[in-house]
Amino acid sequence: MATLIQWNGEEREIHPRNLARGFTHAEIHALIGGTVIEIMSLADGRVIVIDPDAKKGFVNLKATKLFQAGRGTGRASAGHAIVGCPGEIQ
Repeated sequence: MATLIQWNGEEREIHPRNLARGFTHAEIHALIGGTVIEIMSLADGRVIVIDPDAKKGFVNLKATKLFQAGRGTGRASAGHAIVGCPGEIQ
């Protein structure tokens, strides 16, 4: 199970079409938008997927805090983000 964290902080559970293979790039793009995705490891072993080109005026505070946890500092995340286990993301 993965979580979509929308830029406004709302969260919802999401599932790939093929549970055994995980989310495809097409599914990720449909969920977070943009043409580029960036996958980064979180301190708890999960990964976060963002669009690094998302409009910077819309900071996703939940995703930013999650990424910065255990790191002390780091970049701000804008736009929607997906958080899940590494095997869920192709």
